[in-house]
Amino acid sequence: MSTGPRIAIAASPRKPNRNTNTTVKFQEAAGELSRRFEDSLSAPIQVGENCISAVLNTSNLAFDFAVALAEAVWPMRLTTSLVSVGHQVGPTPDANAHTRALAAVMEARRSGSAFNFNITSRKAPEMRMAETAALLHATIREDWTP
Repeated sequence: MSTGPRIAIAASPRKPNRNTNTTVKFQEAAGELSRRFEDSLSAPIQVGENCISAVLNTSNLAFDFAVALAEAVWPMRLTTSLVSVGHQVGPTPDANAHTRALAAVMEARRSGSAFNFNITSRKAPEMRMAETAALLHATIREDWTP
């Protein structure tokens, strides 16, 4: 079954913080985001020990979802990925989508980047521009206080 281009989003804390229970923070965020983006989710939000991932049934709300996630877990700073995952829906494609988004977050962490965008319908310069804009947003936000 094909419903259109889908985007998987994943995030993990940029820096470990022993004072924050990331699992609880991500579970609270998952509940809030599940309600807010109910019609846009292609699969249930998944929460792991130090990560959260979601699959959206369209790409037009991906950035809004990523921003809402960052706001929901503030002041935790995130490494975030947005990954194109194709048109197929169902348990196996959804599981693969979560896995690909989480792998992209780990790749970003290894490279020291705050973001990893891999959107197949966009050219490399567009992706670099989006990552630069997101990095600018993260840099400006760095000095904000909750």
